[in-house]
Amino acid sequence: MWPLCFLLNKILKVQGRSEEGQDGDSISPKYSQFDHPFVTSHGSLKDPSSSHMEVPHVRQLASWDCGLACVLMVLRASGITSCTIQDLAEICSTNSIWTVDLAYLLQRFCVEFSYCTITFGANPNYSIEEFYKEQLPEDLLRVDLLFRKAHESGIIIQCRSVSIDEISCLLLSGNYIAIALVDQDKLSKSWLEEVIVAGLHNSNSSYTGHYIVICGYDAVKNEFEIRDPASSKFKAARSLDNAVTASCGLFFDHPFVTSHGSLKDPSSSSHMEVPHVHQLASWDCGLACVLMVLRASGITSCTIQDLAEICSTNSIWTVDLAYLLQRFCVEFSYCTITFGANPNYSIEEFYKEQLPEDLLRVDLLFRKAHESGIIIQCRSVSIDEISCLLLSGNYIAIALVDQDKLSKSWLEEVIVAGLHNSNSSYTGHYIVICGYDAVKNEFEIRDPASSKMHERISSKCLENARKSFGTDEDLLLINLENMKKQKE
Repeated sequence: MWPLCFLLNKILKVQGRSEEGQDGDSISPKYSQFDHPFVTSHGSLKDPSSSHMEVPHVRQLASWDCGLACVLMVLRASGITSCTIQDLAEICSTNSIWTVDLAYLLQRFCVEFSYCTITFGANPNYSIEEFYKEQLPEDLLRVDLLFRKAHESGIIIQCRSVSIDEISCLLLSGNYIAIALVDQDKLSKSWLEEVIVAGLHNSNSSYTGHYIVICGYDAVKNEFEIRDPASSKFKAARSLDNAVTASCGLFFDHPFVTSHGSLKDPSSSSHMEVPHVHQLASWDCGLACVLMVLRASGITSCTIQDLAEICSTNSIWTVDLAYLLQRFCVEFSYCTITFGANPNYSIEEFYKEQLPEDLLRVDLLFRKAHESGIIIQCRSVSIDEISCLLLSGNYIAIALVDQDKLSKSWLEEVIVAGLHNSNSSYTGHYIVICGYDAVKNEFEIRDPASSKMHERISSKCLENARKSFGTDEDLLLINLENMKKQKE
């Protein structure tokens, strides 16, 4: 089976994007380096030469099925030869194909992939584009529902832009190919002359969406090998500089994953020095956790009242904490299994009062996250990943937990009156996770509602509390490596 199909969305030319109102403007935030085989410890690129994967060429049959043809190329490269483009069309049961449809197809055929996009769901702003105008009104609900159900279907979506350097290095590793959504009108004229599907290219169109497979890279010529389902050429080498975004983002940088995907054997225990901060009210535990992170990062001039003033609300969501961390230039990754505010939580007493007012505000924060430089990954983070990141000595985390599912021995230490209700089905609470002992399988935490400066809980206790209904498994992974280097 193919090791990994790296699925990208909305790879468009950077110039003119902000003028055209496309997603993925020219903001280029600083994030931690993606861990690929051609990045040195200093963050610079090594000097590989060229690489390509054998991917059979498949032609599209109509103007709308280029994405299906690309999936079919990936399947054939993976050794799955019994499927046809008609079979894929029947599975999708629509001729308005979005990248998320392709993700579901790859998932159905057990192909490993990562899906990157700078917009979650169908962007209603695209209704002004001729290419989207006819189908977009009908697609909005369908596509948004597919995004909502992605996590439970086993599909991980990362809200981030991918740089041309990342793509080239992944291809040069010899383990990756990509399906990319491009604007065909911005590709080179020499390539467009090879287009064989009538009506696919319109020189008067401001945007013509088209899928291609990227399967090789020549570093000397700075050219990518592609498979274009609309082209008569079996192979084509093209520069993608005019079609690919130049802004960079973050992939989950895991220091203990081997080249085979298994976990290495890290040291036995590790913890970071994180000053304890008490929350002042029943609602500001998240702010207290952010303040702990800031103090661990060397930012000591801020107070919990300052953070409350910035948020200007006492209904704090994880996305609010993400915006606070971004404001103070803290490097982090935001993982959640739900984008926006889940309306199903209205049945929970904890959410009932504030949720109706928060729905629009929280959804808007999610929508604006990318342009604000915030990377959101729609995925669950395993307890093994958390423990390994902590053992690296470079990471801490802010986690949303169900306090009622934490151990009773810990709850006895709670000092904020009214925070814990034994009759409540869910009580949301934020904690900082700052250490792990592999021998005892215990995590060191900072609980803003506890009288203990240092607290340890079992791995099982943390997992039960973190994955309770209502938490969305929200996790802010904070990278303190650069801060540590500055201190040294």
